[in-house]
Amino acid sequence: MALVALSSLVAAVAAAGWILWWRRAAFSASKLGNIPYLKFDGDDSEARYTAESRTIISRGYQEYLKRGQPFCMRNPIDSKRPLVILPFKYLDEVRSAPQNKLSLPLQLDKNALLSYVGGPQMTDEVVHAAKLDLNRALNRLVEPMQEECLAAFKKDFPPCQEWTTVYIYPLILQVFSRMSARVLVGPELRDEWQKLSLAYVSAVLKAPSTVRAKYHPSLYWLAKYLNPDVKEVLKFRRQAGQLLQPTIKARLASPGVEPHEDALQWLLDGHRAKGRTPTADDIAQDLFVLMTASIHSTSSTALSILFDLMDHPQPLADIRREIARVRSQNSAGWTRHALSELHTLDAFMRESQRVHSFTQLTVQRVVASPWTFKDGLSLPVGTQLSFASNEHNLDADTHADAATFDAGRFLRRTAAADPSSQHRLHFASTEDTLVWGSGAHACPGRFFAEEALRLIFVRLLTAYDFKHPADGQQRPPDMPRNFNIVPNVMAPLLFREKGA
Repeated sequence: MALVALSSLVAAVAAAGWILWWRRAAFSASKLGNIPYLKFDGDDSEARYTAESRTIISRGYQEYLKRGQPFCMRNPIDSKRPLVILPFKYLDEVRSAPQNKLSLPLQLDKNALLSYVGGPQMTDEVVHAAKLDLNRALNRLVEPMQEECLAAFKKDFPPCQEWTTVYIYPLILQVFSRMSARVLVGPELRDEWQKLSLAYVSAVLKAPSTVRAKYHPSLYWLAKYLNPDVKEVLKFRRQAGQLLQPTIKARLASPGVEPHEDALQWLLDGHRAKGRTPTADDIAQDLFVLMTASIHSTSSTALSILFDLMDHPQPLADIRREIARVRSQNSAGWTRHALSELHTLDAFMRESQRVHSFTQLTVQRVVASPWTFKDGLSLPVGTQLSFASNEHNLDADTHADAATFDAGRFLRRTAAADPSSQHRLHFASTEDTLVWGSGAHACPGRFFAEEALRLIFVRLLTAYDFKHPADGQQRPPDMPRNFNIVPNVMAPLLFREKGA
């Protein structure tokens, strides 16, 4: 009987695989209407796309997007389904489309195989906690965030009485993860959560590539039983639930007795407002969404800004003077209001983000139901679409002299803007950029990231001098991979404590 059952299972899996192959091949055979497909001349290998995808995107931007026409190209997560890149005339329709038509959650799940590797899923409670609760609480959270920032520097940064070689990215990662852990779970669970969540994020980022490499898509469901990397994700997920369980139980038993300013409490309140009693795993996964979405992107952005500061000594000196002046004028220390007065730092951060974006494509969606735009362009179910945000940032029609790093660009624009609209030009703004996404689905944690980065640079710039190991050395080349553009996280720098 067991052999018969096993044979039936194998036959069913084989049949499912053939059907899926046929469907994927059929999609591939379709021409997506009249959308042109761009590829490399000569070597059109997967490795070349991984390292040089910007070449295709830049070509498509100039040849098609600038003329209001879409194009498509190889999709690194689904070789049978080309990725469609849309011109900006479609942006309003995409960002206002309902999720059952053009889906962000489906896109996230498809990109990271979340359903197969035990990864965290975007929920309404997560969005509410990040977009409303966190942003409402930021005024009160800046002080504990600064305390965690200073504590992390004291704990993790090496002594630098003399010029000392430092690999700064892992240290920035520790600083930001400690600040995040405090905001997510409060001071009592901070240390354990920081360590566990870093391990989980590392595992959940690694697992999708191994699953894609080892399994046919029809067999992804087997990964949680067989794949060591997926088992590692699930192990950390169980440990997170076990860590949170006593605290969740205590807070549910006596709601409102003691106020808690952390995402754990906001998520509990969000679930209970809908008549649900969440499990510890529910809350752990919600918290992991917030951690996974922010930790490496924000830490990489910090490193990228630091590289740009090193290449621009005069703006660096101006920012240091600004930090000293604003600090001297605010006896209460670094409040959110005081941080908002660091206009030169904020403008520099935004210019760095414009020139050295973390990703080439944003506002990504999966077509969940047949979709036709107002001009008649139709996309079949399963199509992944996006916008070329990096090329937009570097387009002279968007920013004058766009190829030049201009540290004062946004200072001048802010000074020239109407006072009522100046807030649209700060680092976390979505004005004239798609770095943060767009519309209702723009990154809800961008204001937290903004304050965390300001606090990190206040500490770095007031406590340390830094330079490249070699005289005359400049920003090391970025490390492109598919559609991400990551600063060189392995580059060593020299640090020395100021006044030493």
